Amino acid sequence: SNVFNGASYITNIENVISKESLAWSNTFTGATALKEIRFEGVIGKSINFADCTKLTYESLINIVDVLKDCSTDISGTTYTCSLGTVNLAKLSDTEKAIATQKGWTLA
Repeated sequence: SNVFNGASYITNIENVISKESLAWSNTFTGATALKEIRFEGVIGKSINFADCTKLTYESLINIVDVLKDCSTDISGTTYTCSLGTVNLAKLSDTEKAIATQKGWTLA
């Protein structure tokens, strides 16, 4: 939680190792300069990149790729990956469908 919150000067995060159970509360809020980020592992909890409007296409694809497949989850949990309208516009409908077919809501 809050690791990069308000870090408006960080442009590149080379490797974030994510565990499926990790909570992402306000982790990237205010990280407005972030362009490049790479994840290893699985993002299994809702996450918000809406303030990170400078993310590269490659970073966005990496994020979508590491989202947990929640398509068979019957717990009633809502999984949301908030990318924001600027970042969503960088992805094709087919690329967005990768996330939604995994049971995620893109916002």
